[in-house]
Amino acid sequence: MIAGAIAGSVSQDLWLYFIGMILHTLGMIVFGISALRGSGRQSTRVLPLLIGVFALLAFSIEADPFHDIAFTLFGLGWVALGLNMRRNSARGSTARRHDGVGVAHDDGGKDAQGSVKA
Repeated sequence: MIAGAIAGSVSQDLWLYFIGMILHTLGMIVFGISALRGSGRQSTRVLPLLIGVFALLAFSIEADPFHDIAFTLFGLGWVALGLNMRRNSARGSTARRHDGVGVAHDDGGKDAQGSVKA
């Protein structure tokens, strides 16, 4: 798509899709970089960055097998991120914590020392 946009061969109907996917890709890369600094499981912090990189590759590479492989990895990255976040939330269901990916969880009505909040 990027090569098509540069060559001017992208139809007018696809411009909004193209702009949305570029913004999504850049957003995932920025989100992934900021998630690397957070706390939590390493796999949960790395996956958003990998998803953004796979999306960037999918839209940058025009060669057919590599384009399709990058799109497949992009989709599988989302599945892996969702499963990983679900597994993390299932582990901390009674006393939840901040998982380092920007999602704050309920602490079960307790403060930092474990006492029940008033």
